[in-house]
Amino acid sequence: MLMPHKPMSNAERQREFLRRHPGYYQRYTARRRAVAKAAREMLPALLAPMPAEAEAVAQKRRLLMLPAPVETIQIPGMNTIEAIPIAQ
Repeated sequence: MLMPHKPMSNAERQREFLRRHPGYYQRYTARRRAVAKAAREMLPALLAPMPAEAEAVAQKRRLLMLPAPVETIQIPGMNTIEAIPIAQ
């Protein structure tokens, strides 16, 4: 059953949360710091130049980005308005 609660400010709500969950922000910050550290450690490997053999394979597999053929789509009432006679 829901119990009515007294109105409380955001600062009071945060104090209550910290009282009920000691160490929450320390764990939260440690988790974020670990993710950032892992990303920093992976960055040099991502920025390293590609070996010549891998570059040759990538060059062979590269798809050509040719423009698609232009086709006018006729949608009645949308782009064929000039074909509809104007009632006077």
